[in-house]
Amino acid sequence: MCGPTLDSRPEARSKERVARFSRILSGGLLYPAAVDLFDINSLFPQLVLALGAALAGGNGLALWHHRQGKRPEDLGELRVGRARWLVVVGLIMAGWGLATLIT
Repeated sequence: MCGPTLDSRPEARSKERVARFSRILSGGLLYPAAVDLFDINSLFPQLVLALGAALAGGNGLALWHHRQGKRPEDLGELRVGRARWLVVVGLIMAGWGLATLIT
């Protein structure tokens, strides 16, 4: 048992427990902290923004190194057309994610 109750019937005690738990959730102790920590509404746009920025940044850096004449020894030849295409796709993804977060 969890303390004195007005009604000693088991169904009344379970209703009291549910009411107490719902007060805890809606009262600001658990629910708002979980929503702030895991903001599900903006999680997908944040992921799209991060992946787009990584895609554009990584391929942009590879193109920049290629123009500087720095070539990795253990990797194959850089496909310039593919790298440019992935930079464009990454910029579109990052722009879409940022626009979604702003609006």
